[in-house]
Amino acid sequence: MVEFEFVPIKKVIVHEILKWDLDEFIERYVNPKSSVQWVEGIIMLRTPYAQRTPKMVDDEINGVIHWAAVQFAEMPEFKPQLTNEKTATVGKVNDVSNNSILGEFVRYLKDNPRWFPKVWQ
Repeated sequence: MVEFEFVPIKKVIVHEILKWDLDEFIERYVNPKSSVQWVEGIIMLRTPYAQRTPKMVDDEINGVIHWAAVQFAEMPEFKPQLTNEKTATVGKVNDVSNNSILGEFVRYLKDNPRWFPKVWQ
C-alpha cells in the first residue's frame, strides 16, 4: 500500500514587495497573458525566481518557499476581469480567497504599517 503524507508550507520568504495604486497596477500588470490574483481586498501578482538554486530546492523540501517579488494594490471588491485602458486589453483576475497561505500573506501586509500606515485619530 502507498503511504501519503501532507507536509504544509512552514514559511514564505518574500524578497521584494511593491505597493501600487490600483490604476497603475492595472496599467503595468493586467493583460491577456497575466494571471493576477485577488484575496481579501488585495489584487496581486507574485513573481517566482526564473531559476531555483540548490539551496532554494532544499528549502522547499523543508517547507520554506521563496517568492522573488509581490506587486499589489488595494481592490476592495472582486472583479473577474479588468480592462487595461492604456493597451485596450482585458485581463483575468483569479479569486484565490480559498488559499489560506495567500490569505495569511494579505493579513500580514494589512497588519504591517510599512504598507498600510495606521491613521491616528
